[in-house]
Amino acid sequence: TVATLMDFAGCLDDGVLFHYVLPVSRTRALIETTVFGPRPLSTARLTKYQNAALDKACGGHRRTIVRSEGGVLPMGMTQVAPPLGDGYARAGVMSGGARASTGYAFQRIQRWARDSARVLSNGGGVTGHAADPLIHRGMDQLFLRVVRSNPEGAAELFLSIFGMHDPMRVIRFLTDSCSLSDYAAVIASLPTGVFLREMWSGMWTRSGNRLEFV
Repeated sequence: TVATLMDFAGCLDDGVLFHYVLPVSRTRALIETTVFGPRPLSTARLTKYQNAALDKACGGHRRTIVRSEGGVLPMGMTQVAPPLGDGYARAGVMSGGARASTGYAFQRIQRWARDSARVLSNGGGVTGHAADPLIHRGMDQLFLRVVRSNPEGAAELFLSIFGMHDPMRVIRFLTDSCSLSDYAAVIASLPTGVFLREMWSGMWTRSGNRLEFV
């Protein structure tokens, strides 16, 4: 009777592990295992973690797996393929359809499809996904860098965001509909020190005997 969002199951050497549970009836649920990391896990290794999630959700009782699927979502993509020419547009996960820091894509792609249909019905041309606001892109990229350099602290970062006093701020932030005050609240909910250190460490990189700004 309870949906579980991001049940953290520990930090791996190469990522953060968590589970989702979405009940759809008294005896049936969608159970997902996710690893947030720099490289994909093998099917065998991911299946081991998924079986542990099933054991926890079912409490050792008999179960039947109705259907299984798997996939990999690219996170934090900064390069967009060139346009295809008049009458064509790139869309979907590989063209800005997914949120860089969460992988959320469904509502974004639905919104793009709806907006595109309206433009076409008014005689306009085909367009791809609009670029995220600069503050949006900057926060996402910094968050991904912090998680990558400090995976053992990633769970606390997510819990800090979801533990905000006003949950609607979190929802607006995750669904790309937040205001400047929502951005400020999200930033205030996170540990300032680790983000400032990551900003400073990523600002300069050593090349030979000189420092280059990146």
